[in-house]
Amino acid sequence: MRTFMCAVVLLVAASAAALTPATKIVVPAGARGAGAGGSVWQMDLYLLNPGTTAATVMVYWLERNQNNTSAVPFTVTVPAGQEVVLEDVILDRVGLSSAGGAFRITSTEPVVANSRIYNLQGSSTFGQGFAGLGPEAVADAGGNTTAWIPGLQQSAASRSNLFAVAGASGAELSITGLSPAGASLGVRSFTVPPWGAFFTAAQPIVGANPGDLVLRVSVTSGSAWLAGSRIDESTGDPFTAAAAVVAGGGFDPSAYEGDWVGQWNNTTFGSSGAASATIEVDTATRMFTMTSDLDGFVFGASDPPPETYTGSYDDNGVTISANSPTFGDSEITVSSTGQITGGSTNVPNPSIDSVQYSGTITPTAYSVNY
Repeated sequence: MRTFMCAVVLLVAASAAALTPATKIVVPAGARGAGAGGSVWQMDLYLLNPGTTAATVMVYWLERNQNNTSAVPFTVTVPAGQEVVLEDVILDRVGLSSAGGAFRITSTEPVVANSRIYNLQGSSTFGQGFAGLGPEAVADAGGNTTAWIPGLQQSAASRSNLFAVAGASGAELSITGLSPAGASLGVRSFTVPPWGAFFTAAQPIVGANPGDLVLRVSVTSGSAWLAGSRIDESTGDPFTAAAAVVAGGGFDPSAYEGDWVGQWNNTTFGSSGAASATIEVDTATRMFTMTSDLDGFVFGASDPPPETYTGSYDDNGVTISANSPTFGDSEITVSSTGQITGGSTNVPNPSIDSVQYSGTITPTAYSVNY
């Protein structure tokens, strides 16, 4: 059974990313409304045109966890060499007094976007902002597949969060929490709708108090912009950790870990039986282990005992070589995108010369044809 928890924390902020002029920008988090301890938060958005031609800027508010393909923008003209300050932008321009989401910006000329989220109550605002991210910051399944977010912590002293904005096709995210030494602290997978704004606390992924950590986000489908935040529990002081986007380097089959149940069917003879498997992943040694149990008259023989298959994995996927008492000498691969291929020879059943495998696996289901 697959389960996940997502704790919603309304408001956090901060920024450390470099600002680069672009015509397509995402501000990965925005919020307005009441927070903990009587705090009241609002957001200001800054648009700077460093060029010599006035820019017509379209600003889209992206609701959290929704398909925002049909979002209606508001328009801002930013004169050449000037900045436009949109104070309390979520209330003043979007018309929402309490909301969490993100902004997508398109412009006729390259502009810079920055933001500030701050507390209106008390003597300290703790206001910092999320920088606007351009195309160079996109993580996508076609090449730059992985984003690393360092400098986070989940403990009694600090809590951490992750923010994402999916592209036009949405995104499938596999989020792995890692200790500073690279040991896996947990993994969760999420689906983000097209132009959807996404948020998750780190705690459901890594547990209550693992201490310092890194979040590694693999984009297995679609594309996304990503950012993280860390908040001091005693002072409320926020810090945003920018994401480093890299090509490959992040395939982690931990998303497949756990217990699986299902059924096998022989389409030739109409026989069937229960099927179950347990998958374990050791990220320190990059080893993959699957124990599979097929019940019933498999290949026309008696009920076989459970079998364990062990292999290694790298950035390209999992490779398993095994001698199975049921299936013979087996070579199976699982690509980094979840494509299953392989075959078996020297099958113990004299009526079967060889077996070929094909199929797919995702964090929630897998199917194999043989």
